[in-house]
Amino acid sequence: MTSSEPVTAYGQRGNALIIVLIMMSALAPLAAFAVMQARLDLVAHGQIRAAVEAFYAAESGLEAALSDLNEIPVFTRLLSGPDEKPGTADDQLFPFRLPPPPVSADVSQRYQVRIEPFDASAVDIVSDGFSVGNATHTVAARVKRGGAFLPGAIYASASSVSIVTAGALTVSGFDRGGRDEPQPALAVATEDAAAAARGALTSDAARWIGSGGSPSVGVRKVLAVEPFATAFSGDSSATAIDSVAAGLLGSGVLVSSGSLEVATASGSGVLVVNGNLRVTGELTFSGLMIVLGDVLFDTDSVVHLSGALLQGVGHGQLQCLGGGDINYDSRAIDAVEARFPGRLPRRAVVVGWRDLS
Repeated sequence: MTSSEPVTAYGQRGNALIIVLIMMSALAPLAAFAVMQARLDLVAHGQIRAAVEAFYAAESGLEAALSDLNEIPVFTRLLSGPDEKPGTADDQLFPFRLPPPPVSADVSQRYQVRIEPFDASAVDIVSDGFSVGNATHTVAARVKRGGAFLPGAIYASASSVSIVTAGALTVSGFDRGGRDEPQPALAVATEDAAAAARGALTSDAARWIGSGGSPSVGVRKVLAVEPFATAFSGDSSATAIDSVAAGLLGSGVLVSSGSLEVATASGSGVLVVNGNLRVTGELTFSGLMIVLGDVLFDTDSVVHLSGALLQGVGHGQLQCLGGGDINYDSRAIDAVEARFPGRLPRRAVVVGWRDLS
């Protein structure tokens, strides 16, 4: 007969404790690894998030710069910095017209936009984005100097513009030459002037067409008209015309020293009026018209202009009571640039975008 000792409760507890200790010893490294991995994942997630935020900040800066450039697409403004004076300390900063918008409320997420010259006719707009933990990212757009550019079919530079319309005149910012993007039919220098112009053109909106809705009015504080008048008036090839013009005006630089009244006339090139321009009959012109005073198209007038009209500060009156058409035309503008190189602003053309980080 075989005898056996019963297993006591104490023995069972001892065996269970040993098993638990063995399992804890086996699982402890796994637990430590899991904790370490979770911590590494958290750190990596933070770094990835910071990198993504820096990328978005850089993109935001570049988009803000390109949007600003689209409002004033003149290549030379990229070369002189915010103070518009070449050769000064801020030349490498992008010349924002207004303070650019922040990326977010988080001040650690920000951007800085700078200009890096590429060659004589191209620059890079470079946007550096920043986020927490010294995260950075850089993107850039290549911008080349394009053809001659003017801000609209009509550009009125006065801070306050008075517009009267009661005829059948059509003004179009759609490029008749087919090269440039649509421009405003009427470009003005301030938001207040634009609001007033839109109100004055409400009933005639269908005849003022181009970019920016109907009526086509845009804010383009691009240039001072008076220096253009001075430069062309002082050209050695300039021809003086009388205060009353009729018949063939000719081609080239045509200058009226004061106000000019036109009965029926035609010409091409650059017409400079150092006073008011009044058209009582038919005027056909191809090229650039620069008027430092008021522009007055009488009820019986018919105006055909291919190119652009620039109005100086003057009295800011634009009276369009007759018929005809004024069309932005890059071909006519290019003809002026070809004859007088360097006199007109050149368009800034974005040709590519790339990620530098």
